[in-house]
Amino acid sequence: MVFWPGGPGGAEGVYTDMEQWTRIRLALREGQTSKCDSMRQEGIHWDALQKSQDHSEPPGYRMDLTRSKPKLGPYLKAIAQIVKDDKSVPKKQRHTATRIYHCVLSPADCNFRLKRD
Repeated sequence: MVFWPGGPGGAEGVYTDMEQWTRIRLALREGQTSKCDSMRQEGIHWDALQKSQDHSEPPGYRMDLTRSKPKLGPYLKAIAQIVKDDKSVPKKQRHTATRIYHCVLSPADCNFRLKRD
């Protein structure tokens, strides 16, 4: 079994092993094993078994909408502006992540002005 790393223990994620995927599909299609036996032999979840029946190859990561950013969203433009301005400054004078955090929390403490829309 090959997983795309992601969860604790590395066992969560997307299946990427085409050989296992094909082996499961063929065994189920030809009636060699039942669904429960296939799950037990391959060590997969029922949902993964259903996906292997529905798709000829692993479907990959399928997220329709981008996630909202309720906490960071209002500050994204300010952070992008800080990073953009830092590109023209020598490396040692650029803002660190901690400094950007403090600048976003209280812009009065920073030594630059944010462009307002």
